[in-house]
Parts: sequence; structure tokens; C-alpha cells
Amino acid sequence: MSQPTLTREGLAAALFSLVQALPGLQTSSRRLLHWSEVAPASQPAAFLAEGNQTPLQDASGLPSVWRYDYKIYLYAYNGDQTCSPSTLLNPIVDALEIALKPSISGPPGAARLDLRRHRDRRGRPRTPGHRHHPHRN
Repeated sequence: MSQPTLTREGLAAALFSLVQALPGLQTSSRRLLHWSEVAPASQPAAFLAEGNQTPLQDASGLPSVWRYDYKIYLYAYNGDQTCSPSTLLNPIVDALEIALKPSISGPPGAARLDLRRHRDRRGRPRTPGHRHHPHRN
């Protein structure tokens, strides 16, 4: 009996289905757009971007285990100048963290969420297309 195979597309589609189900989103897509291309009425918005795919192999000769890196970009426009856009984003990020939490039956590390804030050397948030050079920061 063969084990079921998880394809790259199957993984991306499953992750995107979690993103699409996040409460409060007006827009979601697997095609990344720059924040300036998303109209305020279409926000909050979430975009799933595929990153590196890296084989991790040990010396035992067993088949490689693959690491897939995905980034989820969240955009929010808040026309109320007395209120931060984070008040719109925080509940979405909380729901995302809950959705990605591994189940008790899942393998350790099956789903992890990196919530580090990505900023450039001047402290500004990095946007899609920004090249990050860790040795320069």
C-alpha cells in the first residue's frame, strides 16, 4: 500500500484555503500585488506568496525532506486617522495563527508561523520586491 503523496500544488492550495477563510478579509489571492495596487475598499487583503523550496537531507541516505517557505502579506487601510490599521490586522493575524496551529495528531513542526516584523535598515516595513540582505542589517 503506497502512502498518499502531497504535491506542491496541493500544499499551496491547502494553505491558501486557510488564508481565504480568515474573517474580515475583502480580498485574497495567490497572486501577490504591491500594497499600492490594492484599493482601500478591497482591504483588508491577504496575498499568499511562494518562496524557496529547499531539500533537507541527512547522511542516512533516506529521501529528502522538503522545506517550503510561504509568505502571507496582509494589507489594511483605515481611513480613520485616530485609529491604527493594526486594529484591523490584529484579529486577522490572531485567526491565522490559530488556523496554522498544528493539531495534536500532526507531526511536530507541521505548521509554524513566523510573525517577525520585516523592516529595512531605516525601520520601514519591507514591501514585495524588496531584496533583503541579512548581512547588511
